[in-house]
Amino acid sequence: MDLIHCSNFIQCFLLPKNFQYYFGFLFRCKISSLFHDSILTYFLCFVCLVFWVHYTRPHQDSVRNFERKLKKLTKRSWSISMDERIQRLNWVIRGWINYFRKGRMKKNLIRIDGHLRTRMRIVIWKQWKTRQKRYWGLRKLGAPEWMAKQSVGFANHYQAVAKTTGLRKISKETLAKRGLISCLDYYLN
Repeated sequence: MDLIHCSNFIQCFLLPKNFQYYFGFLFRCKISSLFHDSILTYFLCFVCLVFWVHYTRPHQDSVRNFERKLKKLTKRSWSISMDERIQRLNWVIRGWINYFRKGRMKKNLIRIDGHLRTRMRIVIWKQWKTRQKRYWGLRKLGAPEWMAKQSVGFANHYQAVAKTTGLRKISKETLAKRGLISCLDYYLN
């Protein structure tokens, strides 16, 4: 929403019709199509002084490319050590966030971060392979016996088991101890 302060009442009638007058301030109903979608533009006009403030965010294509890179690095059929995988993920996360640091992308990073943790749980579940190893791993993480047995019963339904409470024991903190950077935490710090 654009905000304009009119110095006099006649000046308000000279503005486009998609502005509404309210207590000396004009509120624009929609952002003009002249502006690029990735820039929300707010301007304040007061006594012939115009201040432009741009709130930029990464373009959706850039966000999708970032998601594709993370998906490629967390591919469960790619046999690579977990330390090497985490190191490569950290390189991509740091590089992308440092490049787009000026932009507003908190909502995107919350969504991407949650999806990345789910994919990491899937990779870990795939690496455990057998029922005994999966049961042992969940018990070691502190899951109760009934929960571990229930999660092991999912077999190779990776996405379903990654959403269960048993595999949720591989939390953000657990992955951080292993060395994985949280996208949101890195962006906010």
